[in-house]
Amino acid sequence: MRVEVDRDVCAASGVCLMIAPQVFEPDDEGYARVADDVDLGHGAGNSAQAARRAELNCPARAIRVRASEPEDGPQA
Repeated sequence: MRVEVDRDVCAASGVCLMIAPQVFEPDDEGYARVADDVDLGHGAGNSAQAARRAELNCPARAIRVRASEPEDGPQA
């Protein structure tokens, strides 16, 4: 799973930090970013669910949660 925060869109409301503190952290200016040590790979159920809830509740719609592509790329 891949989580992204569009800093140009982020309103620094902190909703994602409240919903998923294990996934997001504030940067030096108070905008959300994905935490450096977050693991959203296979078996990261609670963190992955929290990231999805943060995406759905972000008032600025700055968060995108996407399924990861296989390491060899998409299959035909």
